[in-house]
Amino acid sequence: FWALQWHVYPLLCCSSWLPPKLVRRVYLPVGNPETQWLYGPVHEGYALCFVVDERVLSEHLVFCTVYDRASFPVQPCISIEASTRTLEVCEADGFWATRVVRKDGGTTD
Repeated sequence: FWALQWHVYPLLCCSSWLPPKLVRRVYLPVGNPETQWLYGPVHEGYALCFVVDERVLSEHLVFCTVYDRASFPVQPCISIEASTRTLEVCEADGFWATRVVRKDGGTTD
C-alpha cells in the first residue's frame, strides 16, 4: 500500500510550483461539493496550529486528520471547536487534510 501512495507527500511539498487544479485533482480525485478541503504537508517534529475565526466556527464544522506518508491516519478526525487549537507534534513526515462543512448542510465558499 505504501508504494501506491508514495506521490502524495512530495506532491504536497512541491504544490507551490504546480498548478493548483492539478494538485487538487491528484489529491482529491472526487470531492464533495458541500465540503471545503484544505491540505498540505507536515514535517517530523512540527505541530499544526489552527486559528479559526469564531464566525466560521459558529456556522461550520471543522475536522482535521493527519496522515503518515503511506496515507494512514496518525491523528484521526480531530474536531476543531476553539478559535485556536494546536495539534500534537508529528512523529514523522506526512500530510494533513482539513474538512470544513456547513452545519446547515449548505455549500461552503
